[in-house]
Parts: sequence; structure tokens; C-alpha cells
Amino acid sequence: MTTLEPHHATHTPLEAYRRIVGGISLTSAVLAAASGVVLMIAVVADVATRTVTGGSLPGMVDVAESMLVVMTYLGLAYGERTGQQIRTSVLTERCTPAVAFSMRLVSTVAMLVVIVWLAWASVGRAVESTASREYRFGLIHWPLFPARIVVAIGFVTLTLVVVEKLWRMTSEKFAAGS
Repeated sequence: MTTLEPHHATHTPLEAYRRIVGGISLTSAVLAAASGVVLMIAVVADVATRTVTGGSLPGMVDVAESMLVVMTYLGLAYGERTGQQIRTSVLTERCTPAVAFSMRLVSTVAMLVVIVWLAWASVGRAVESTASREYRFGLIHWPLFPARIVVAIGFVTLTLVVVEKLWRMTSEKFAAGS
């Protein structure tokens, strides 16, 4: 029998949560990358159409905006989880480990509060947008509610990642007895 994790792996609630959140954030990242591919294909098709016909494909701005929303918001959680977000350690490098931990803990809690607020607001806006089938009128009738759903998914997934980070930080600190 082949398993993906070693037999000595701990099966704590934190580890189970980490596996679930890891799968969700990785799936989101794959979808974000796929939207980048879709965007590239759409741009190439638009350039080819402009070259041949002298005009753009209808709705290309809308497609580009939607793919950029998917790329940005579905990539947030994976970026945070893998440490690819911008980090500054100018202050914490110069502090004692206890002070550095306290600073990281306070900043992570503050980040969680802001992200929960963003998730709450974006979920509410996505529900309203979906219920009204919100569209933008331009050259084509373009639905906005899918992008609003993606923003909500992105912030909810980021919330899950920050909860994981906070849980890991505190459990490691208390396990070390410090």
C-alpha cells in the first residue's frame, strides 16, 4: 500500500486542517494559473483578429478583466501559504525571539481581522450580485457575478490559510513551552 505521507506523520487536527487547506489553496492556484493561460490565448486570438480584420474581438476587455480577477484572487491563498507574499523582517530580525514572536502574532491576528472583514463583505456582495444576475453593458452583455464569486472565494480561502498560520504559530510556541 502506497501513501502520500510517511507512517510517522502526526494525525492531529492541525495536520488534518493543513492538508485540507493545502489542497484548497493548491487547487485555487492551479485555477489562477489556468486563467493566465486562457488570458494569453485570448490576447493572441485578439491580436490575430486585429491583424486579419483590423478590429478587435468583441468583449476582449471583459475577458481580460475577468481572467485578471481570477489570477489575482485565487492566487492569494497559495502565495500566503508558501511565503511568496511580500515580507519585511527588518524589525523582527533585530528583536529577541520572544518579541519577534509577539510582533508576528499581533500582525497575523490583525491580518486575520482584516481578511475576515474582506471575506464577509465580498461574500455578501457576491450573493447580491448573483441574486440580481449583475451584468455590465458594453459591446457585449458581460456577467459580473462570476468575478464577484471568485473574489469571495479568494478571500475565504485566504482566511483559511491565515487561520492555519495562526494555529501553527501558537501551537508550535506552546508545544515548545515558551
